[in-house]
Amino acid sequence: EQAVAWLENQMPLVNTEADLLHLAAQANLNIGRFERALQLAEQALDLQPEHLAARLLAAQLAFDLLMPDRARSLLARIPAQARPSDLLAQLHCLAGEVALHFGEEITAAQALNTASAIAPDHLRTQTLQLRLQLRQGNGKIVPQTLKEALIAFGKRAREITSGERLALAEAAQEGLYFDVALYLLRVPANNLPARHHLLLAKTLVLRAEHYHLCRAAHIQNNAPGAAAVAEESYHEFENALRAVSRSLEKFPQDAAGERSLAQSEIRTWVSRGKAVFQPSVEHAKALLNLPPHPDHHSACLAALRLAGETKTAAELARKLLGGERRFSAPLWGQIALALAREEASLAAHAAERALKEAFRTSHPVTPLYLALQATLAHRAGDHPLLINATRRLLNRWDNEPYWHMLLADVLSENQAPENAAALQEAIEHLKRAIQLQPLNKTPYLKLGRIYLATRQTENALAILKNAIALDNQDSRLWLALAEVHHANGGLNEAARAAETACRLSPTVSNGWLWRARIALDSGHPEQALEHTGQALRLHPGDTQALLLQAEALQALNRPAEALDVLQAVSARSLPDVELLLKIVHLRRQVEGSKAAIKEMEALYTHRPQEARLGLAYAEMLAESGKTDAAIHVAQQTIGQVAQLNEEEQARLHYLLGRLLRRSGQLDQAVQALSDAVNVQPEWVDPYIELGRTYFDRREYTQAIQTLQQALTLAPTNAECAYWAGMAFKEIKDYANAEHMLRKAAQSSPDDIRIHRQLGTVVALNLVHNKKSLFVKS
Repeated sequence: EQAVAWLENQMPLVNTEADLLHLAAQANLNIGRFERALQLAEQALDLQPEHLAARLLAAQLAFDLLMPDRARSLLARIPAQARPSDLLAQLHCLAGEVALHFGEEITAAQALNTASAIAPDHLRTQTLQLRLQLRQGNGKIVPQTLKEALIAFGKRAREITSGERLALAEAAQEGLYFDVALYLLRVPANNLPARHHLLLAKTLVLRAEHYHLCRAAHIQNNAPGAAAVAEESYHEFENALRAVSRSLEKFPQDAAGERSLAQSEIRTWVSRGKAVFQPSVEHAKALLNLPPHPDHHSACLAALRLAGETKTAAELARKLLGGERRFSAPLWGQIALALAREEASLAAHAAERALKEAFRTSHPVTPLYLALQATLAHRAGDHPLLINATRRLLNRWDNEPYWHMLLADVLSENQAPENAAALQEAIEHLKRAIQLQPLNKTPYLKLGRIYLATRQTENALAILKNAIALDNQDSRLWLALAEVHHANGGLNEAARAAETACRLSPTVSNGWLWRARIALDSGHPEQALEHTGQALRLHPGDTQALLLQAEALQALNRPAEALDVLQAVSARSLPDVELLLKIVHLRRQVEGSKAAIKEMEALYTHRPQEARLGLAYAEMLAESGKTDAAIHVAQQTIGQVAQLNEEEQARLHYLLGRLLRRSGQLDQAVQALSDAVNVQPEWVDPYIELGRTYFDRREYTQAIQTLQQALTLAPTNAECAYWAGMAFKEIKDYANAEHMLRKAAQSSPDDIRIHRQLGTVVALNLVHNKKSLFVKS
C-alpha cells in the first residue's frame, strides 16, 4: 500500500520516458537496490542528458557505492544552460564533495562558489563551506557554520536525503565533532549505501585515536568519553566494515578498477581500527605496510606507545624526523609523545611544532596541543613553559580540572610572601577545579593548605570542613584541619581533629606527632610524651618524634633525659635515613617542594644503596607529579628491596605498580602489583589497583577474580565492589554487576559515581531480563 501510494504521488511528475526511468531508479533506491537504481538513473540520462534529478541521483549513487571516478564523470557533464534550482545547487555541491575526496580543494571551492550563487542557505552548500573552512585554516568560524547547518538539518529532518546526511556527517567528522557525526550516521535503516557504513567506521576509528591523544595530554571534559575505545565501539566498527565488504560483492562488472580501490581503502581502515582498538606491535607495524601518509604514521606511533613499545615508537619517530618534515599537528604530537622519555629536548621541539601547525591551520582542538606541550614541560621540569602553556590552555578550555590543579601546584610551590600573586592565582584555579569536580577531595585539600600558607585560616577551615562533609573517613583531611586549627589558635579543636585522624589511621605516625605538638602547645607535656612514644613505636628512631620527645621531657623538667635524646639525634656521624628525611621535610616546609626534591635527589645520588631513602624519594616524586622519575627511582630501589620490611616492600611494589598503570605500562604494572600482593596479602589496596589494571587491559574475568579476593579481605570496601561491578558490566553479566554496585552503594551511599553506574546497570539488567523472558515465552 505504501509503494502504491508513493507511485500515485509521483506519477504526475512523469512526462517522459526518462522521468519514468528516474522514478523507477528512485523506487529501487528506496528499497535498497542501489546498483539497479544506478543503472536506471544512467539509462534516464542516456535518453535525456539534461535531466538534473536523474544526474544527481546517478552521481550520488556512484559516490555512495564507492565509485568516485564514475561520480566525477557524471558530474563533469552538468548542463551548462540549466536553470538555477536547488537541484542544480546540489549537483555542484556534490561535485565539490567528490573533488575533496580527490584532494582537489580549488575545484571544490569553485563548485561551492557556483552553488552559493544559486542556493546559499541550502544545507548542502553550508556543509561544503564548512569542510572548505576546515581545510583552508578558518577553524575559528567552523562552530558557527556547523550550527547553521544543523539548524537547517533540523528544519528539514524528515525530507533530508541520504546524500545530504552523509555530507553533513562527513563535515562534522572532519571538524572532530564526533558525537554529531555519529548521531547522523547511526540511523535505523536496513539498507544503507557502502559509503555510509565506511564513514561510520572511519568516524569510530578517528574518535578512538583522538580519545587516546586527549588522554595522553590529560584532557577530560573536551575529549570523547571512554566509550570511544570500548568493546562496543570496536564491534560497531567491525560491523560497519563488514557491511561495506558485502556491498562490494554487488559491484557492477564494469567497475573492477574502482572495486580494487575500494577494497584497498577498506584494508586501510581495518588496519587503523585494529591499531587503535587492539593496540599491539603487530597491528602497529601493519600500518607501515600502507602507502605512506601522516595519519598512518601517527596511528602507528600511538599504537606502539599504547602497546608499551616505547623504544620502538622512539626509533620510528627519529626515522620520520630524518625524512620529510611536513607533518600534521597530530603526527607532530605523536612524535613528541614517542620521544618524551628518551629525548626530552627533541620531544619539546616536536610539541612546539605540533602547536604551531595547529595554530597555522586553526585546528579545531588547538588547546589540545597546548596541553601536550604543558605535559612534556611538566615531565621535563620546565616550569616557566608549563605555566605559560597551561594558562593559554585554560584560557581556551576553562573546564579541565587536571590542569587547574597542576597549575595551582606549580604556582604554590614557593609560599614566600613575595609570591603572593602566584598563590592567589593558585587559589582561583583550585576554586575552579572544585566547581568542575565538586566530589573530588583533592582540590579541597590543596586549597586548604594554600589558605593556611597564606594565613587565610578562616577560609582554610571552611574549605576543609566542606571536604570532610564529602568524606569524613579520610585522615588526611582531619590532620589538615588540625593543622589549621592549631595555626588559628584553636588548640581544643585541633586536638579533637588530630585525635580523629589517629582513630581513622592509627598506624600513621603523623597524627600522633600532631597530637604531641598540640599537647605541648596546650601545656600538656605528659600527653605529648605519650603521643611521641606511640609515634616512636610505629617508627623507632623517628627524628621528629625524638625532637618532640626531647621538648616534652624538657617541659616535664627532665632536662637530662631531654639532653640524651638531643645528643642521640645530633651525635650520629652518618645520619640515618629518618633524620635525612626529616631534614628534607623541613626543607620542604621552609623552601617548598622544589627545594626538597632537589635535596632529596642529591641525597639519593650520594646514597643510592639506601632502599628506604629510595622508597621515600620515589613517593615524593610521585606526589609531586613526576611520574616518570618516580618510576625510575622505584625500579632502581627494587634492587635493594631486601633492606625493607614487608610493609615497606609492599609499599614500594604498590607505588611502582600504581605509577606504571597510570602511565599506561600495564604489563609491568601487573607484575609489580602482583609482587605487592604476594609480599603483604592482607593489604587490600594492591588488589584494587591490580584489578583496575586488569580492567584497563580489558581482562575483565581476571579483574573480577582479583577484586573478589579483595572483597574477602574488605567486604565493605566500596572501591572493590565498584570495580568488580564495572568488570561484570563489561562482560554483560548485568545481574552480578548490579549486585556488586549495590554493595558498593551500601558501603559508600554518598558516592554519586557509584549511583550513576548502578542506575545504568539496573536499566540494562531490566532490558536483559525482559529479552530473556520474551525468548522463553
